[in-house]
Amino acid sequence: GLAKARLIEKEISIQVECDEKLTFDVDASQMQQAILNLLTNAMNASPPDSKIRLGAGTRNDSSVVYVENMGPAIPANLIERIFEPFVTSGANGTGLGLSIVRKIARAHNGEVTLAANEQDNIRFEIVF
Repeated sequence: GLAKARLIEKEISIQVECDEKLTFDVDASQMQQAILNLLTNAMNASPPDSKIRLGAGTRNDSSVVYVENMGPAIPANLIERIFEPFVTSGANGTGLGLSIVRKIARAHNGEVTLAANEQDNIRFEIVF
């Protein structure tokens, strides 16, 4: 709901993929912030009339939350540093979003990763 106006403005659709019975033991407020940061980055990087996938599930013994978007791949020279504070490729970004996501993931004994980085397939995962 927090992102709805921006999604409409950019004509981006969102597809949510999550089993309604799935539950996680997390701080809901912190996880909402982490997902909102990933979603904001995805909206900023996505071209108009594209789709963002937001989902959660389990893999092996881990819980996974992901945000996947279309658009250009993250430049190779930034990949090693994207989780550092103040590193951004966005014209108006502060470079704090991914570092906050990392802090929240680690507070839940997890990690955030760039799971896919190809043209029209950029996927961040929080695994805990």
